Amino acid sequence: GNDEATLVDMVQLALRQFAESDELPPLAGVLINRVHAPATKPLFGVLHGADGEMPLLGDVPYDPILAALRLQDVCEALGLGIEQKGALANTRVLDLLVAGRGVEGLIDRLRPGALVLTAGERSDIALASGLSYLQGMRLAGLLLTCGTHLSRQVADMLRAPGLTGLPILTTPEDTFDAAAQLAGLSRHVRADDFERMEQAIKHTADHIDTTALRARIGQPGQLRLPPAAFRHRLVLAARAANKR
Repeated sequence: GNDEATLVDMVQLALRQFAESDELPPLAGVLINRVHAPATKPLFGVLHGADGEMPLLGDVPYDPILAALRLQDVCEALGLGIEQKGALANTRVLDLLVAGRGVEGLIDRLRPGALVLTAGERSDIALASGLSYLQGMRLAGLLLTCGTHLSRQVADMLRAPGLTGLPILTTPEDTFDAAAQLAGLSRHVRADDFERMEQAIKHTADHIDTTALRARIGQPGQLRLPPAAFRHRLVLAARAANKR
């Protein structure tokens, strides 16, 4: 969402960490990540700064699918109970839908990958979610808040053929707290989420132009260290000297 001038300032600030006196080091290129297309005009080729042009290696558009956590990870992170496992292992959460209104205000907001938060007493919300799932809307699941559960009759209906894949989870937290905890979960890729890793790598690679980098291959360079790495080497050298 930043404009070109702001991006240039950010890059130059980073470069100053490697500068010797007032001389900025040569720049191999810049990769802009999480570009929101509606809010940012496309970037072409280079960024124009006061010290010259900065080669633009790529502008990677933001894709919400790449930020989607597995439902299993959400369960483990928040300690959610499982009333109906369904397709828990193969489901990702793309959106959170807090059912604070009547069922009429919910129906148009149901989307694939949505996790619906509601209290167990809201049988209308539970049944509407189940009917939507039955019609092909692959919701991420139904999370029952406030330590409540579905009535026996409604729970039996949501176990009908065609609905066995809908995960139904529980939490003792009230709806607001549960939504806040879900919104605050880290979106980092888990170490064993190989599917999401591959998607992120492919998505990024598809939006990178390595022409500027390839042109620098074989050119003389100079080893530079960021301050943290320099301090680390300095500490190692001091320890070695003390041992001698």
